[in-house]
Amino acid sequence: REMANAFASTNDGPRTDTVHELVPDGATPYELGKEVGYRFLFMQKLRLGLYGALTVAGIGWPWLCIYKFIKETEALGLTDPIEIVNLFSAGVWANASAGFIAADLTLVLIASFIFYAAEGMRIGMKRWYLYIPATFALSFAFSFGLFMFNREKLIQQDTPNAKAA
Repeated sequence: REMANAFASTNDGPRTDTVHELVPDGATPYELGKEVGYRFLFMQKLRLGLYGALTVAGIGWPWLCIYKFIKETEALGLTDPIEIVNLFSAGVWANASAGFIAADLTLVLIASFIFYAAEGMRIGMKRWYLYIPATFALSFAFSFGLFMFNREKLIQQDTPNAKAA
């Protein structure tokens, strides 16, 4: 019932309060009530841990695939880097399913770059623009995970309850 009330409309329109408005400045888990305060802190730490793990996986798994691809090309006798890049690029559009994934990822990349700029400026993140070249130099999974990790850390610094952790 309380959850339903949190999303209910009032006579003035839908609720627009945020976690920052619901949590008094300097409030500790004890002042919020142990259950609510600890759940809040747990979710903050959980998000930070998940984003960190996804960042590590985002560098490891894609580059493992690149390593395997290079080994396959060496087995075929290809050693010229330009030929290897051309073969990789041709594989991206090799069939309709690969093309679907490539087109989908391209649109997600564009949306994420817009998100990096908008969210980075909104929360005052320094050097948010470096995540764009990191996408191409390392991997999208890495750069997006790292952006979300650093975003969460910055938000937690501005949240009164983060200091109580």
